[in-house]
Amino acid sequence: MWIGLGTADELGEFFDIVLTVASDGASKNISSNLKDWCESNYYPGWKTLPEGVDVVERITVIRNADRWGPAPEITNADLAGNVSISNIGNEEKVKWRENIFGNSSPDVEGDIWILIYAPNGRWYPQSDNPLQGENVKQVDKKWQVSAVFGGRDANYGDSFSVVAVLANDTASKNLRDKLKEWAEAGHYPGLLTIELPEGIDEKDRVRVYRKDDRWDPAPYISNANIPGDAYLTNIVDHGMVPQVMDILGGCSQDLGGHIWVMVYNPESCRWYPQSTNGCGGVHVQKAGERWRVRGIFGGSGDIGKTFDVVVFLADDDAHEKLSKKQAEWCNMRHSPGLLEIELPQGIDEKDRARVIRR
Repeated sequence: MWIGLGTADELGEFFDIVLTVASDGASKNISSNLKDWCESNYYPGWKTLPEGVDVVERITVIRNADRWGPAPEITNADLAGNVSISNIGNEEKVKWRENIFGNSSPDVEGDIWILIYAPNGRWYPQSDNPLQGENVKQVDKKWQVSAVFGGRDANYGDSFSVVAVLANDTASKNLRDKLKEWAEAGHYPGLLTIELPEGIDEKDRVRVYRKDDRWDPAPYISNANIPGDAYLTNIVDHGMVPQVMDILGGCSQDLGGHIWVMVYNPESCRWYPQSTNGCGGVHVQKAGERWRVRGIFGGSGDIGKTFDVVVFLADDDAHEKLSKKQAEWCNMRHSPGLLEIELPQGIDEKDRARVIRR
């Protein structure tokens, strides 16, 4: 459970935390008092403990400046292997939705999970697909998951703990089942520490603070150096775009790769390659030093949302992989997009703009 120690301005004050045992009658009275206080949003407390309450143990503490304490240690198993968080550190600020990246050793035993400890004292397993109970997405020994820190327009300045754990088969099944249950109900209550399953081994943690920004621009994605230039001509930063439009651009004559355009959705943290005809293998259409491609910006319900448009060059191998992925999604009639760690090697970013759906 979590406890509150005074008001926001009572820094440095002494408080006693008292463990008690209450009779049935006293317990009912305490529950009734708590309910009344909660409904009135006024907590007068008691000057003395109620009848039928016996003190078992007490400790005296001093309030520090932190509004919320750190996450408790949660290891209850010993699983082989190392897991580390690579892209955020202690005391850093995070947006509402953030990609969490990390690495793992070859001898990992069990599944990697990221658990967020929130200011309400509850743990939230993170997943890019909670309906399927997915944990992190792994490519070789790298992993990634999109994490959510509190409410969309709430929790500014609050602290959260990001904890990477290994889970055995039983614990993983428990967490997957919980995610599916919550996703189907459309309600994510989280887990108390005592509700976490047996079979998890904490491997890394960082404590971060929620900032005001809902989401940052798309991450920089170049992983190659390809000669030539390609740029946007009909899209500008902070411009308004429809759901579907032709994206136009220009390029230099010395292109060392294939032009591609991707739309990044900051809310899902996924990349969507754009094609004029994905099933037919027609992506960016180039004529001399001009090019065009059909661009899609979310669905019918995404009016007012932000997207990033990124132009890049791809070498032959990356071009082939993206073409195959577009054909696969076209045949499926579903485009799930790519996580950052799923982007192919051999791409070089050349231009970008952040736009708003109208």
